[in-house]
Amino acid sequence: MINCLLKERGSMLLEKVPEIMSVLRSRLQETREEHVLQSAQHSVYVLASQHCVAVVTSLLGSPLPFDSHTCSLWRALAVEPGLSAQVLGLLLEKMSRDVPFKESRAFLLSSAPDRVATLLPLAATCALHEVMSAPASGPAVTELYPQLFAGLLLRVSCTVGVQLPRNLQAKERRAGSSALASRTLDPCSAMAKFAGPRLPLVMKALLGAQSSVYEAQRVTSTAFLAELLTSNVVNDLMLLESLLDNLAARQKDPCASVRRLVLRGLANLASGSPDKVRAHGPQLLTAMISGLDDGDGPHSLVALEAMAGLAKLLGLVEPEDLRAVLLHTAIRIRPFFDSEKMEFRSVSIRLFGHLNKACHGACEDVFLEQVVGGLVPLLLHLRDPQASVAAACRFALRMCGPNLECEELADVFQKHLQDGRGLHFGEFLNAACKHLMCYFPDLLGRLVSTSLFYFKSSWEDVRAAAPMLTGFLVLHVEPQQQSQVDLEQLTAALQLLLKDPAPKVRVKAAETLGRLVKFA
Repeated sequence: MINCLLKERGSMLLEKVPEIMSVLRSRLQETREEHVLQSAQHSVYVLASQHCVAVVTSLLGSPLPFDSHTCSLWRALAVEPGLSAQVLGLLLEKMSRDVPFKESRAFLLSSAPDRVATLLPLAATCALHEVMSAPASGPAVTELYPQLFAGLLLRVSCTVGVQLPRNLQAKERRAGSSALASRTLDPCSAMAKFAGPRLPLVMKALLGAQSSVYEAQRVTSTAFLAELLTSNVVNDLMLLESLLDNLAARQKDPCASVRRLVLRGLANLASGSPDKVRAHGPQLLTAMISGLDDGDGPHSLVALEAMAGLAKLLGLVEPEDLRAVLLHTAIRIRPFFDSEKMEFRSVSIRLFGHLNKACHGACEDVFLEQVVGGLVPLLLHLRDPQASVAAACRFALRMCGPNLECEELADVFQKHLQDGRGLHFGEFLNAACKHLMCYFPDLLGRLVSTSLFYFKSSWEDVRAAAPMLTGFLVLHVEPQQQSQVDLEQLTAALQLLLKDPAPKVRVKAAETLGRLVKFA
């Protein structure tokens, strides 16, 4: 009878919607009879067909988390495609337009404010889950897929590091024992694989978030667009140019994470569309060089991303484009060889190897100077405590060999430094120094003075390798080259090493002092 009245006179009951919904919810709490639930669901459907906004607003006011009866009323709104599309659109608007969280300081002296989720977007998200769980909502979900996907992705980004309202935290803890196990999801790869034709509209929906006031939304939208470039689907859909332009436009974003993701996306072109790198070479290289000079700090993660990106791109760009940035890149990455952070040492040294590889046979004198300047750090970091850094040095030295135009030295690098092969460091260093002093005796003073810098290295094995390198250089040089070396300074430095707490360092220092006798 109620449903008949709603159908005939419901259009006149707009002001009564909140009261009707409240009564329906309270009555459902009092009964478990299935036919009553079905009738109540039909009542909500009829009322929503006439006053959709009012019904959705009223249901959103239900206490969180939604009880089973409220969930069933939400699913009732998915019965008819037109209505469910309208409901989904309203929920998207409520979820996306309201402030996702508020900041408050738990203590006056706390360094950072706590972020607490606001209720309306939270309720709208829960409601979306219920409506979309109903199989009948399929046509509406398909129709609104790009907006739903983008909206929910951005909504997820605004929950990271955000707390539930205090009144919901206890309920969440009680429900935690029955929560689903976490799953690793990769929405970007799944979209490229299964829903490619929808990507243009998804991309359009996400582009607006790149200028969002919420940093998390800018990070998420940039990350998604950047990862799309790992797939060739962007070429099939003719999205490549617009993707590159939109990512490049975010290079000056105040958030370092956004700037880093921009560079990652541009470098992803090397794996997703390698045949397109050459055409965009100047744009890509300019972006990476700009990233190297990022002012976020001496150990900027943006600079780390730029170095990793350059390593991917160097072999694919035009040689003339590479020559324009070769010297600046080599100079800029040199300080990272001795970074306290392993990732910076490893990535910068490996990039140096790629720079050498890219200019085999066409190494200009100004770049050769950088190669020579990098020899001592690369030789000594073969003893780096981190295996990835030592492996990067092996690669870089193999790539440096041909550019030094000393076939014997290049052969030593190739013979001893193959990946996966054990290295007898003393034997290798002796052979390398023999050829260095045979073909480049004038480098003695420079190599020794650079080695002296590593006498104070914080890494024990590197500190032991430094006097070892100096000793082999002295062993293989002719006496007439003595004037290149400040023997007093070198002897004093070695005597200090004799007091080093590490026995291996003291042993190498003593051996080198013995080799200095030939200079006396």
